[in-house]
Amino acid sequence: MTLKIRRMTLDDVSDVVALEKICFSSDAWCADDFIYRLNFASKTGGDGFLSLCAEADGRFCGYIALYSQLGETNIDSLAVSPEMRNRGVARALLHEAERLCRPERIILEVRESNAPAKSLYESEGYRVIAKRRGYYDLPPEDALVMEKLIKN
Repeated sequence: MTLKIRRMTLDDVSDVVALEKICFSSDAWCADDFIYRLNFASKTGGDGFLSLCAEADGRFCGYIALYSQLGETNIDSLAVSPEMRNRGVARALLHEAERLCRPERIILEVRESNAPAKSLYESEGYRVIAKRRGYYDLPPEDALVMEKLIKN
């Protein structure tokens, strides 16, 4: 498998939204959410928002959406196609995001029940620093706030 990570474009939005609906049915972002982020990034020269796509053998298979400011990056969303999970796609997206953003700190929220994601993040050096009660809807669930500190 040849994996390529690249910046998201407006042409990717339909694939990204379709994956959002598969992975996050109840709280999926809509096309306008991604279009806003892409347009804002293009107007500001990339400051703030960054969104990346993953392609396996030329086929879209995942994305990551982030916001960076003042040395801190927040991972707002990360999703991988079910058939491509456990094949290094999410890890590659995390690595490329970290390389491009060069943050001192990365934070994210993850469903408390999402054991595969928590395991990935822990293997990449993230640790739980807080819990947000009732963060997710449908089904209601707490979020774990995870952080990774980076020495640049």
